[in-house]
Amino acid sequence: GKISNNYLENIQLSYDFILDNDLNNLMYNSLNASFDYKNFKTTFNFLEEKGDLGNTNSMENTTTFRFNDQNYLSFNTRRNRKIDLTEYYNFIYEYKNDCLVAGIKYNKTYYEDRDLKPSENLLFSITLSPLTNFEQKIDQ
Repeated sequence: GKISNNYLENIQLSYDFILDNDLNNLMYNSLNASFDYKNFKTTFNFLEEKGDLGNTNSMENTTTFRFNDQNYLSFNTRRNRKIDLTEYYNFIYEYKNDCLVAGIKYNKTYYEDRDLKPSENLLFSITLSPLTNFEQKIDQ
């Protein structure tokens, strides 16, 4: 099932769920809340999966602030509630114009597994977009 509503112009809520065949147990829960006002937007997502669908219980937040049409800051984090561990933090600054996207991204992961180790990264990226498109039509 799904329930969604925009209670106010700036607040959106939605809830998705799956029940098992006998309608007694919730197998999947996803609750999303979003607040958007002018240049500021924040979104929270709670996810829980049980049984055949998986074994997940996490909380995630994404927050973005736009200084103007070209510059913005973004922060994203997720907490695994099942093992009581913050999985990662991402902090991003990006500048965009017609043909260029330049950004700085700080990423810190806390997850440790047999193959994955915690890491801390600082990345600089540049993306060039085409200035124009060329299309050739062939007449028959």
